[in-house]
Amino acid sequence: MDRRSALSWAALTPLGSMSLAPQARAAAPWVLDVIDVAPYGGLSPTGEVMGVMADFAQALAKAADRPIETRLVPIARAIQDVNRNAADLSIMLPVPGLAPDVKAIARLTQLEVEVLPRKGVVMDSKASLRGLRIASLSAGAGYSMIADLDGVIHQRTNTLTSMMQLLRSGRVDGVASVRQSLRYGMREEGMRASEFGTPYVLGLLDLTLWGSPALLDADRAALADAAGKVTRTGVAARIVAKHTATV
Repeated sequence: MDRRSALSWAALTPLGSMSLAPQARAAAPWVLDVIDVAPYGGLSPTGEVMGVMADFAQALAKAADRPIETRLVPIARAIQDVNRNAADLSIMLPVPGLAPDVKAIARLTQLEVEVLPRKGVVMDSKASLRGLRIASLSAGAGYSMIADLDGVIHQRTNTLTSMMQLLRSGRVDGVASVRQSLRYGMREEGMRASEFGTPYVLGLLDLTLWGSPALLDADRAALADAAGKVTRTGVAARIVAKHTATV
């Protein structure tokens, strides 16, 4: 195409079409749902999304050199959004309800599930939990781990606050959840570690970055590479440590 032809083409081409040329178009932000469960997600006093998963989103965006838009939603909504392509991404521990074509992109870290006993109760093995009443959140990370143990009297609760109050009042022998959640609950309820027994680590759960069915393969590859950078450089470990409250 000579210069005259090029100028004629430019004059006839709508400005909007020219602005959408692939080489001139900035990559649109990925949309990531952050679950509204402390300390994984919440709102700051200024209304910004914050928490473990929001920090991971920021770290991934920096490593991938592409913005990630975060939205705070209930966990049921996060599952629904990623299943139906209403969100590109979510960061979750293992939960039921994800569609088969929602694929894991990368494991970001592993979180410890603890059982925190009331004072005077010794928990040092799974066998030591038999016959004890242990509470966990119905939608929480410790639910299936406790529910599947033989001989444990399992008490389901709906909120972290109610679970911690059951422990403080002595109505349960222990509570089970991810360490960060238990420390957050203790801090929010004004509890001290000296009020309870020694925590027992029940196991590890993967904190995973999930992609919607419609997410492009190139985006998956870019995010997997970003996740690798976040873990290799120690950023993931620092995020987890930041949200493990000392009480």
